[in-house]
Amino acid sequence: MLLRITLFLALEGLVATAWAQPQPAPPSGAPPTAAQRAARIEQLIQKLSDEQFAVREAAGRELKTIGNAARTALMKAAGSTDLETATRAAKILADLPKQTHLVVDALGQPIPRAAVTLRAISRALPAVPGAEPAPQPDTPAPIPLVADDEGWIGIPESEEGVRLSAQVEHAEYGVARCEIPSDKDRLIVPLVRAGSEGRQRALSGQLKSADGRPIAGAVVVCDSVRTPGEGLIDPQYPRGEVLSDDPGRFAIYPPPSEQRKAERGDLIPTHSRYSLTITVPGDDSLMPLAGQYANTAAVQIVLPRATRMHRFRFEDVGGGWIEDPEQWSGVMVQFERMQDGERVLAGLNPAELARGRKLLPGKYVAQRFQGGQSMEFLPVVIADNSPEQLDFRLAPAVIYRGVVVSGVTGEPVAGAFVMAYSSTSRNNLALLTADDWKAFAECPAYPPEDHAVVKRLGEFYGVQGLVRTGQDGRFEIRRPSDRQYYGLIAFAQDQLPFLVRLGSLKPDAQQRVDAGQFHLFPAAKVLVRPVFEGQRLAVSPQWLPEKDGQPEWFPKFRTAFDGSDRTIEYVHWLALNESQPIFVPADVRLRLRFDSPYDDKWTPATFAQPLRLEPGGSKDLGDVTFAASLPVDVRVVDARGTPVEGFAVRRMYQGENAWCVAHNTDQQGLAHFHAHANSQGVFRVSDLPGEAAKAKNLSAEFKIGDQSPPNPVVITVTDEQVQLLRGAKSQLPVPPQR
Repeated sequence: MLLRITLFLALEGLVATAWAQPQPAPPSGAPPTAAQRAARIEQLIQKLSDEQFAVREAAGRELKTIGNAARTALMKAAGSTDLETATRAAKILADLPKQTHLVVDALGQPIPRAAVTLRAISRALPAVPGAEPAPQPDTPAPIPLVADDEGWIGIPESEEGVRLSAQVEHAEYGVARCEIPSDKDRLIVPLVRAGSEGRQRALSGQLKSADGRPIAGAVVVCDSVRTPGEGLIDPQYPRGEVLSDDPGRFAIYPPPSEQRKAERGDLIPTHSRYSLTITVPGDDSLMPLAGQYANTAAVQIVLPRATRMHRFRFEDVGGGWIEDPEQWSGVMVQFERMQDGERVLAGLNPAELARGRKLLPGKYVAQRFQGGQSMEFLPVVIADNSPEQLDFRLAPAVIYRGVVVSGVTGEPVAGAFVMAYSSTSRNNLALLTADDWKAFAECPAYPPEDHAVVKRLGEFYGVQGLVRTGQDGRFEIRRPSDRQYYGLIAFAQDQLPFLVRLGSLKPDAQQRVDAGQFHLFPAAKVLVRPVFEGQRLAVSPQWLPEKDGQPEWFPKFRTAFDGSDRTIEYVHWLALNESQPIFVPADVRLRLRFDSPYDDKWTPATFAQPLRLEPGGSKDLGDVTFAASLPVDVRVVDARGTPVEGFAVRRMYQGENAWCVAHNTDQQGLAHFHAHANSQGVFRVSDLPGEAAKAKNLSAEFKIGDQSPPNPVVITVTDEQVQLLRGAKSQLPVPPQR
């Protein structure tokens, strides 16, 4: 109770502090132009040293009213040689409210004169999109602010643990809300100005109920955007939400992250698909809706209306039902439906479901997260005759069985380890030392969770279970109902770990799963140190086996793996500027390449000299450095030479069989790439449907020396191909990506 009172008083003080500061006047009438405002500020600055006291005082009051828009001029005036001007300017500066955050739209442009409402919330915005932030009991009234002419607002400091959300409203932008970031001075909302180029790329539309009535106050969240060619745009954090107006209209433009901005240009291309979740707080008859919508034209979205009341119970671990409302926050429930052959999920508030709300017939899926564990419930299907109360029961325990064999001889491997895991950390088992393996040798067949071996493996994976194989190489591992397994990894000393992902394996009627054979091949180690001076670079090792000089069992090595579900588990990402061991297949003649697959500004480092190590052997390769790749542009034009925006272009190097991720052309028809020096290959437009995708004119070869090409590589498309781009969503499978 004392904590609640303290919080209340702190927030009440926060309100008082905010209101004690001068607030810009709400916008009224046509605002002055920047030139008019600057001229007026200069006049007032000059009047600060007027002979008449009343004139000086009036000028000071007006400058305070103008506020932070006059800050730059006042700072200059504070350094004036005129003592009266300098003194008064310094006094006005000291009285101006501290400006802490710049309110910007999705493209980083300030939103001047935006109305901002601050609210205290007890935690971050809820996991269920669109749910109202939960206020702390006894929290004070919201704090209204108005951004100045440059878009700045002053947000008072709050008590530790108290978070603030902001609702931003402007007639030319719309209404949005987001959590205020604690580590940034920009408040970014998923809005763009009406009439701007960005607004043409936003997803705009109107929300209606099934009876045709507009839906006001609906919350629209964009989880991601897929550009033509299946490029992915992830919104920046914190992810904001927009609200529909009284006629049900909305426009959303997610602020894109910078990571892959070069792959699509500065603006979101047209013909992109926005992944939305829409909820209507306060009306449980309107079902949340999830789906993908193209930004080619304004959309009309009809939210289905449910009529029958239902409530759920959630089975608790060990039996019984979850009774404590605090535990509902760890439950995630989603309504599943199909859209254009794709599965889409709309989140529901589990607390509402426990109390009861109106729901549509259909399939509902649920998970629970508790104490670092993820557990699944069995799906619930609501039919027209379903009772009001429905039960989510935990998925039953499952037994996974398999056999670990030598990939060379096919003989069973006794005493091998099989680990069930749910997440990865630094998944490099080559870091296990000789002392570790001595401890592992004494490990029992079914070690408890607090065993030293399990704790050591926990440094690399989210370990959910661990067993050892018997003399026949067989194992059996039980997944309890309160856990979830992502995969099983078999490993032994001086052997390459073998991974089986479990997503596609379904239990039989007795809740058993045959995971098949796990093939262990002999391993050696190389010691490497990836050197990079930048802050971040994802470095992944690749094995490049030679065609000749391989052991007799090498064909077995080639065929032992079935795509991504059954494969060798080797380290995906290396630590920078740190010497570390990694596995390589022993007795195999190969070269090593170190890629930076998420940053093509850098050329992979390849050791040209093949190596071949004995089982258990090691070799120190020293430092691995990365040369800068060269910028290369591709321009897509039509038959008249006019640039065409929105085409997806991919690159493939000669001698490889994988396309890079799609880069979309911008307004100048340019797709921006980096390519290795002294390389050659092909660029290709990749997103057209049907037979059109095979047209020869969609490709252009490139050959690069030690400098960037002076001109873009040009691909000329036909008018028919432009119409295909603008008239249809791609139906082609996505090419493999590096």
